[in-house]
Amino acid sequence: MRVLLDYETDNGRRGLGDVLISTPVIEALSKKYGTRIDVVLRKEAQPLLHNNPYVRHVYGTANGLNYDLHLIMGWKLEQHDNPRNNQPRVDSMAELFGVHCNNKIPQLYYPKQQTIPNSIGISIESTNVVRSWQNDYLVQLIETEDKYDWHVFSMNNIDQLPGNTNKHFGRIDLPELIAMVGRLEKFVTIDSFFSHLTACFDIPTIVMYTEVPAEWRCCYYQKTIALQSQVKCSPCWERQHPNLKAEIEDCYNRQNNGKSIKCIESFTPEAIFRAINDYFV
Repeated sequence: MRVLLDYETDNGRRGLGDVLISTPVIEALSKKYGTRIDVVLRKEAQPLLHNNPYVRHVYGTANGLNYDLHLIMGWKLEQHDNPRNNQPRVDSMAELFGVHCNNKIPQLYYPKQQTIPNSIGISIESTNVVRSWQNDYLVQLIETEDKYDWHVFSMNNIDQLPGNTNKHFGRIDLPELIAMVGRLEKFVTIDSFFSHLTACFDIPTIVMYTEVPAEWRCCYYQKTIALQSQVKCSPCWERQHPNLKAEIEDCYNRQNNGKSIKCIESFTPEAIFRAINDYFV
């Protein structure tokens, strides 16, 4: 039997984080059907499945393939009015395909690297402005916590970082990025791919959550410290607070007009400084 798991069809292209989240589901599908799984996944994301023992072959497109069962990891996961999606995404994926995952931690099959002593990685960027931390907050944090060997990951240059900061700017080859992160001792990030990547390596990680409930993202990650924004309308997933409609509408309007977002701003450098000293020391 040939089973095809498709991340690219139905306008349902999944982000890198979702691909990592889904790796326990691939294992469960392989065990359910008694075969290794064929996968359709865009080229730049394929290194996430490198050496995965539950994957038979990874293709860039489903065109011309023969299979007995075609499973689509599409927009069904984004239908927020569906109760199935009001839970950790790995559970939503498993329920979608009718499997049970014994393990719910993302899986990578890369060789273990030697850890860089006293190192902290940090990533504060997202395509969603509600999740993106301010650059000036990052600079303040690193200047305050200068005893660490900081590694900053960003698609864009960040000015005014201390000169001894390790700057990983621009597009980094994914296997190289995986190897870099795997060497770090600790990590600080927003709700992003990095929060799932560090879980693969069991790296103690502080994650800032804003519009999505933290328990839907990291409840199975034993070394993740989840910080939920303390503004009263966070999380606002599917506008869960009918009595706070005005505040939530104001937030959406601020996003559309390029203004600052209160929930991510609530994570001040002082708050992250305290979290680092409370959880990492």
